[in-house]
Amino acid sequence: MNIYRTFIIAGAFAIAGCSSSSSSLNTVNEINGTAVPVVHANNSAAASTEQASVTSFYQANSRQISKLSYSLKSEWLQDVKPAEVLDPSSDVHHVYAALSKLEEMSEMNEIYRKDNNIEGLKAINLALKPWTLNA
Repeated sequence: MNIYRTFIIAGAFAIAGCSSSSSSLNTVNEINGTAVPVVHANNSAAASTEQASVTSFYQANSRQISKLSYSLKSEWLQDVKPAEVLDPSSDVHHVYAALSKLEEMSEMNEIYRKDNNIEGLKAINLALKPWTLNA
Protein backbone atom coordinates (compact mmCIF):
# COMPACT_ATOMS: atom_id res chain seq x y z
CA MET A 1 0.00 0.00 0.00
CA ASN A 2 2.88 2.37 0.80
CA ILE A 3 4.41 1.88 -2.67
CA TYR A 4 1.14 2.87 -4.32
CA ARG A 5 0.99 6.06 -2.29
CA THR A 6 4.57 6.89 -3.31
CA PHE A 7 3.72 6.21 -6.95
CA ILE A 8 0.66 8.47 -6.82
CA ILE A 9 2.60 11.31 -5.16
CA ALA A 10 5.45 11.00 -7.68
CA GLY A 11 2.91 11.04 -10.53
CA ALA A 12 1.26 14.15 -9.15
CA PHE A 13 4.60 15.96 -8.97
CA ALA A 14 5.46 14.89 -12.50
CA ILE A 15 2.14 16.19 -13.80
CA ALA A 16 2.53 19.45 -11.88
CA GLY A 17 6.02 19.94 -13.31
CA CYS A 18 4.75 19.53 -16.87
CA SER A 19 1.63 21.64 -16.48
CA SER A 20 3.03 24.92 -17.82
CA SER A 21 4.48 23.31 -20.94
CA SER A 22 1.39 21.23 -21.56
CA SER A 23 -0.90 24.23 -21.09
CA SER A 24 1.12 26.28 -23.56
CA LEU A 25 1.16 23.31 -25.94
CA ASN A 26 -2.64 23.27 -25.62
CA THR A 27 -2.61 26.95 -26.54
CA VAL A 28 -0.43 26.17 -29.58
CA ASN A 29 -2.82 23.44 -30.69
CA GLU A 30 -5.86 25.68 -30.16
CA ILE A 31 -4.28 28.49 -32.19
CA ASN A 32 -3.47 26.05 -34.98
CA GLY A 33 -7.09 24.87 -34.97
CA THR A 34 -8.53 28.37 -35.16
CA ALA A 35 -9.62 29.77 -38.49
CA VAL A 36 -8.48 33.26 -39.39
CA PRO A 37 -11.68 35.34 -39.49
CA VAL A 38 -12.55 36.63 -42.94
CA VAL A 39 -15.36 39.19 -42.81
CA HIS A 40 -16.34 41.31 -45.78
CA ALA A 41 -17.01 44.95 -44.97
CA ASN A 42 -20.56 46.16 -45.15
CA ASN A 43 -20.28 49.47 -47.02
CA SER A 44 -23.11 51.12 -45.12
CA ALA A 45 -21.69 49.97 -41.78
CA ALA A 46 -18.16 51.05 -42.76
CA ALA A 47 -19.37 54.54 -43.56
CA SER A 48 -20.96 54.99 -40.15
CA THR A 49 -18.21 53.33 -38.13
CA GLU A 50 -16.46 55.53 -35.64
CA GLN A 51 -12.72 55.75 -36.26
CA ALA A 52 -12.08 55.49 -32.52
CA SER A 53 -13.71 52.03 -32.39
CA VAL A 54 -11.70 50.84 -35.37
CA THR A 55 -8.48 52.09 -33.80
CA SER A 56 -9.34 50.61 -30.41
CA PHE A 57 -10.04 47.11 -31.77
CA TYR A 58 -7.03 47.28 -34.09
CA GLN A 59 -4.67 48.22 -31.25
CA ALA A 60 -6.11 45.61 -28.86
CA ASN A 61 -5.74 42.90 -31.50
CA SER A 62 -2.19 43.99 -32.34
CA ARG A 63 -1.17 43.95 -28.68
CA GLN A 64 -2.70 40.51 -28.12
CA ILE A 65 -1.07 39.01 -31.21
CA SER A 66 2.30 40.47 -30.18
CA LYS A 67 2.00 39.14 -26.63
CA LEU A 68 1.02 35.67 -27.82
CA SER A 69 3.85 35.58 -30.35
CA TYR A 70 6.40 36.73 -27.78
CA SER A 71 5.15 34.21 -25.22
CA LEU A 72 5.39 31.30 -27.66
CA LYS A 73 8.82 32.35 -28.92
CA SER A 74 10.29 32.83 -25.46
CA GLU A 75 8.94 29.54 -24.15
CA TRP A 76 9.48 27.24 -27.13
CA LEU A 77 12.08 28.65 -29.49
CA GLN A 78 15.23 28.70 -27.39
CA ASP A 79 18.04 26.50 -28.74
CA VAL A 80 15.97 25.08 -31.59
CA LYS A 81 17.56 22.60 -33.96
CA PRO A 82 16.67 22.81 -37.69
CA ALA A 83 15.49 19.20 -37.65
CA GLU A 84 12.85 20.09 -35.02
CA VAL A 85 11.41 22.81 -37.22
CA LEU A 86 11.02 20.46 -40.17
CA ASP A 87 9.74 17.44 -38.22
CA PRO A 88 5.90 17.50 -38.34
CA SER A 89 5.73 15.47 -35.12
CA SER A 90 7.84 17.93 -33.10
CA ASP A 91 6.32 20.52 -30.79
CA VAL A 92 8.57 23.19 -32.30
CA HIS A 93 7.02 22.55 -35.72
CA HIS A 94 3.56 23.14 -34.23
CA VAL A 95 4.75 26.32 -32.54
CA TYR A 96 5.99 27.67 -35.88
CA ALA A 97 2.61 26.81 -37.41
CA ALA A 98 0.86 28.70 -34.59
CA LEU A 99 3.15 31.70 -35.14
CA SER A 100 2.26 31.61 -38.84
CA LYS A 101 -1.44 31.61 -37.92
CA LEU A 102 -0.89 34.61 -35.66
CA GLU A 103 0.93 36.38 -38.51
CA GLU A 104 -2.08 35.74 -40.76
CA MET A 105 -4.35 37.26 -38.11
CA SER A 106 -2.02 40.24 -37.88
CA GLU A 107 -2.20 40.78 -41.64
CA MET A 108 -6.01 40.53 -41.62
CA ASN A 109 -6.05 42.97 -38.70
CA GLU A 110 -4.12 45.45 -40.88
CA ILE A 111 -6.47 44.97 -43.82
CA TYR A 112 -9.55 45.43 -41.64
CA ARG A 113 -8.11 48.63 -40.15
CA LYS A 114 -7.40 50.07 -43.61
CA ASP A 115 -10.92 49.15 -44.77
CA ASN A 116 -12.54 50.44 -41.55
CA ASN A 117 -14.08 46.96 -41.25
CA ILE A 118 -15.18 47.00 -37.62
CA GLU A 119 -16.90 43.62 -37.95
CA GLY A 120 -13.66 42.01 -39.13
CA LEU A 121 -11.73 43.61 -36.26
CA LYS A 122 -14.34 42.36 -33.79
CA ALA A 123 -14.12 38.85 -35.29
CA ILE A 124 -10.34 38.79 -34.79
CA ASN A 125 -10.76 40.13 -31.26
CA LEU A 126 -13.26 37.37 -30.51
CA ALA A 127 -10.96 34.72 -32.01
CA LEU A 128 -8.11 35.93 -29.75
CA LYS A 129 -10.21 36.01 -26.54
CA PRO A 130 -9.34 32.48 -25.35
CA TRP A 131 -5.65 33.46 -25.16
CA THR A 132 -5.91 36.93 -23.68
CA LEU A 133 -2.68 37.58 -21.82
CA ASN A 134 -2.32 40.26 -19.21
CA ALA A 135 0.98 42.06 -18.94
